[in-house]
Amino acid sequence: MKERSIEELEAMCKRCGKCCHEKLRVNGEVYIFMKASCPFLEYDRDKVASCKCYEERLKGTAGCITLEEAISREILPADCGYRELFPKGYRPATCVNTLRDLHVL
Repeated sequence: MKERSIEELEAMCKRCGKCCHEKLRVNGEVYIFMKASCPFLEYDRDKVASCKCYEERLKGTAGCITLEEAISREILPADCGYRELFPKGYRPATCVNTLRDLHVL
C-alpha cells in the first residue's frame, strides 16, 4: 500500500463506523453485524461515528486493528471511504443486522 499521511487517511474516512462492528466469516464471506458495535463507538445525532479512542485507531494501539489489517482481512464494506486502497480482487464485507440475514445458514 502506498504510504499516506494520517491526514490523507483521515480525509478518506466517511465516519460511518461500519468497520467498528462485529464481523463473522462464513464460507469465505465476511459479514458486518450492524447491531453489535465496539464499546468505544458512538454516533452523534447526525449518525456520524466517533470513537472514544479515535486518535489511536490508525496506529493499532487502542485495541483496534490497523487499516492495513482491515484491508488484508477484507472486513471493510464496498462503500468504505478507503475503497480506493482496496487491492484488485478485494471482496468487500456485507452489512447485516441479524444471523437470519445471512443467506448461508
